[in-house]
Amino acid sequence: MALGEDDLAPAWAERAARSPGAHVIIAMIATAAHALAGDEARAAAWAANVRERGPELTCADFFRSLPMRSEAARARISSALARHGIRAG
Repeated sequence: MALGEDDLAPAWAERAARSPGAHVIIAMIATAAHALAGDEARAAAWAANVRERGPELTCADFFRSLPMRSEAARARISSALARHGIRAG
């Protein structure tokens, strides 16, 4: 996602998020990946998973866990998460 490979990210994010024991932050990655690829239905499903497992999580938590130097990437991902109800924090 940070590299702008929006067509490849959803499949990898989905695979990681479905792995046994995957952390809820990985579900946030799946939310953003699907949203950035234009699959809002899958993004919404993963966002619901995030809210169920970690309702207190915010975009700030996401970027604390996965720091990014690129402000453009941070803005794209923040916007994608916000569209699906994940607060800025």
